[in-house]
Amino acid sequence: MKNKTGVNDAKIVTPVGYATQYVANTYPYECAGWFWNVYKDINTKIAGGASLSAAETVKKVTNEVRGTTSGYETRLTFYEKAKQIFQ
Repeated sequence: MKNKTGVNDAKIVTPVGYATQYVANTYPYECAGWFWNVYKDINTKIAGGASLSAAETVKKVTNEVRGTTSGYETRLTFYEKAKQIFQ
């Protein structure tokens, strides 16, 4: 079975409980990109916060993704690690 982007993998749709975790583990970047660009349109929602600090931006994105700031500290830690890696 192929999805709209042409991924030929029947495991991405069934069973639902398994498919969700399977997709997250097997296609993490594709999932993140899809979520970011299609479902939540986060760029538009945070564009007004261009003057926010990095920590405030991470908090705002966390709230948009999760509907709460729960997990903010973890996301901020990962952001800081990624920032060091990509310097």
